[in-house]
Formats: sequence, structure tokens, C-alpha cells
Amino acid sequence: MGAAPVIEDRLAALLAGLEAGHALRRTRVHDPDDPGVLNVSSNDYLGLSRHPLVVERACAFARRWGAGSGSSRLICGTLPPHRDLEERLAAFKGTEAALVFGPGFTANSSMLAALLDRQVLGAEPLVFADKLNHASMHEGCRLAGVKQLRYRHLDLDHLEALLAKHAHLPGPRFIVSETVFSMDGDQADVPALAALAARHGAFLYLDEAH
Repeated sequence: MGAAPVIEDRLAALLAGLEAGHALRRTRVHDPDDPGVLNVSSNDYLGLSRHPLVVERACAFARRWGAGSGSSRLICGTLPPHRDLEERLAAFKGTEAALVFGPGFTANSSMLAALLDRQVLGAEPLVFADKLNHASMHEGCRLAGVKQLRYRHLDLDHLEALLAKHAHLPGPRFIVSETVFSMDGDQADVPALAALAARHGAFLYLDEAH
């Protein structure tokens, strides 16, 4: 008996078990034109993707630049609209530069992997992270190969205790948190986090996706 039928049987049994436990997920087709539905479960809860001005600009850009870049940005996929958008964002935020990502998951995982690179930092970083941070932030730390010191959700006393406990260790310190936590909607005390970071000489990394 070959391996393929055995694997197929195991997969069939697994699917049957998920079905029996009402845990088998299926996609639902959502009609955005349905007047009886108000969708507050997506990242488009303000409805900007269907705003007439946004749609008009998207069509104009597609006619001018095509429906896609055709390549990763690192190779030859950076188009003038990318450059212009990033320059305008940097000016708006008052920063030296800006970098636009597609998914927020990619932004966090890529940025943290780069920021926490021990070869760049010259030492092993200490990362103090809220336990309920988004999976993309944990993935960025994993890609960087660093261990997180995770404090109880929104518990700044616990965070300060961890900072004090590890004060003797060398290496740059990073406090990593969301501002508005996407699953429950609760908010971090950003001024207090900033004060803690300043007091302990730590960098503060905030995910403001929501």
C-alpha cells in the first residue's frame, strides 16, 4: 500500500473529526451591497474601500500604472506612486522616511525582525512584550531569534518589575505593545509606556494598526 492512500485516509478522518466537532471552517461569500449587513468584523470598518473618491483614484492609478507592480519592491517593483506616498507620509509624520507595506502582519514581522537583529545591534536585545500582542509581533521576534520577556496584559507594574529585574543585563531594551488591541479593543496607556521606556533607557515599539 502506497503512502498517498494512507495520508488521504488520515486527512479524511481529520476532516470528519472537525466536521463532527463543528470546527470545520468554511468561507462565506459576503455581498458588500447587501443593505441589511453592517460589517464591523473586517479591517475596513470605516468603509473606505468603497468610498467613491478611493475607488476613483484606484481606477485612475490602475489605468496609469497597471493592476500590479509585477515584482517585489526590492527587485523592480517600486513605482513612482510608492515613492510619492512614502514621501508624503514621512512629511505628514515629521520623520526622515516612511516605508509602506501591504499587510500589517508583514509590517510587524519584517520591522521587528530587522530592528532586533543582534548583528546590527551588536548585542542580544531584551524584548519586553505584552502577552496579548498580535501574532505578527511574536513572529517578528521569532524571526529575529530573540526571547520575549512577556508581561501581563496592560500590567505596567509587572512590566516595570521585569525591567528592574533585568536591569543588570547588557544589550538594548525594547518595549513592544499594541496601542489598541485588535481582539478586545482595549487600549494601552501610551504616555505611561513612554515614561517607562525613558526611565529605563528602552526603545518603545508600538503597533497602531487599530
